[in-house]
Amino acid sequence: MNTTGRSEGVNAFFNEFVSPKTNLTEFVVRYEQALKKIVERKSLEDYVSEHKDRIIDENNLILKHGAKVYTRNIFEKFREELVDSIRFKCEEGERSGDFNTYVVTAKVGYPKQFNLKMKPGTYEGYCECKYFEFIGLPCKHVLRTLNKLGVDEIPPDFILKKWMKGSNSFRVMDELPVSDIYECSEAFRLSHLCRRSTQMSCVASKSDELYKMAIKGIEGLFTRIMDEHNKMVKCDKTSQEISTLQEDIGAEKLCQIFVQDPRILKIKGRPKKDNGKGKISSTGRLKSSIELSSSQRQRKCTIC
Repeated sequence: MNTTGRSEGVNAFFNEFVSPKTNLTEFVVRYEQALKKIVERKSLEDYVSEHKDRIIDENNLILKHGAKVYTRNIFEKFREELVDSIRFKCEEGERSGDFNTYVVTAKVGYPKQFNLKMKPGTYEGYCECKYFEFIGLPCKHVLRTLNKLGVDEIPPDFILKKWMKGSNSFRVMDELPVSDIYECSEAFRLSHLCRRSTQMSCVASKSDELYKMAIKGIEGLFTRIMDEHNKMVKCDKTSQEISTLQEDIGAEKLCQIFVQDPRILKIKGRPKKDNGKGKISSTGRLKSSIELSSSQRQRKCTIC
């Protein structure tokens, strides 16, 4: 599916839940309902694919293998390609390196030719129609070539894990680069570990020998992980104590700094002149208020 088709499909799905007049609060509620519907639909498809058998011809071995491997919807597309491959004929061409070349031509309609290369034994190959690269299923030309070679099962090179039954139970993460898995968030790492441990548990629970082997390995691995975890916790505590000590030393240095008196600023306006004249007697003592009042100049009449 191309980008335009995918966008139109998403818009058509969400139009059932939201509209241009939907406010933000209502949008959050409707979005959760849409996600819940998607999960329920996938769960129903997984149940149908796992527990309902398709009506097929038992003599058609490659179709039987496709019904065993693919989910219900993908199997119907695979069946259409297999039926359509009947109108083609396959002829072997020249050998180029490790691959054999085959020419597939339509017997009905416009006789267009398709060149296909396939490796003998493993049946790895590719067709110039690029149907597998675009859809993820073997094209009609590949299926016709496999029929000519007498192959009864779909080669693993033409089976994508996302189209297999139970693909929703465990997300396909093994195809990611190791650097992308290691350099990820804690939630992603936790989810990956849970899936891998569940896969191991499903396999190890089938026999006593596998169960004992798994338990022994888990106990040893858990001990090693706890030792490394304790070392990391101890290093974190030491670094935290060092940083705390450095903060305390810095606080003590700040406390030892001499705090001077605040600078007194002059008030606005002309300062008052007070030299203390007339307040001290000849002997050097301060005059009393009575002495100060009596020593003041007496008011005189200007007429007298």
